[in-house]
Amino acid sequence: AFFIGDKTYIVIKTGSMEEVNEKNTYIKENNLNNQINRFSLISIQKIDEKKLNLYDVVAFKNDEGEIIVHRLVRINYNSAENKNYYTFQGDANTSSAKYEIAVHYEDIIGRYTGFNNFGLGVLITYLKSSAGIVALSSCFIFLIAFNISESSIEKEYKLRFKEVANTYDNKKIIGDLK
Repeated sequence: AFFIGDKTYIVIKTGSMEEVNEKNTYIKENNLNNQINRFSLISIQKIDEKKLNLYDVVAFKNDEGEIIVHRLVRINYNSAENKNYYTFQGDANTSSAKYEIAVHYEDIIGRYTGFNNFGLGVLITYLKSSAGIVALSSCFIFLIAFNISESSIEKEYKLRFKEVANTYDNKKIIGDLK
């Protein structure tokens, strides 16, 4: 995840929001068609707790500190604590995982803004992989080597040109080089 302004950008690592499980009838009933493809780069914006709505796509941190992006499927109010607890579920999943039940607002990062870029997500995923790091490093090494060799060739060319010009005593050519 990285931050630009008040938004957090995340690359989706799984397909749990990509497909719709037929058992999740609330998705079709509520016309929820904001599924997210695996490897898409999405943006999340911090949201006030009072503005969280049922079926919003929300990013939150689980017990291990991993960022999860799933749909808010239940809001439970605990009157004894005067606090809401949230339950999430991926659209492709048949039920909520243990870490998706009774999530505190403090663990919520924000709500999905609708920004979704598959190409950038794939590029970022590739550049963060071992192969991507090797490819990027190779490009930089090639550019540095090319720059060094080009300047060496240019120096050698000028030196040889001067030697040839001196051999033939052609002062006009040497004057043009300066």
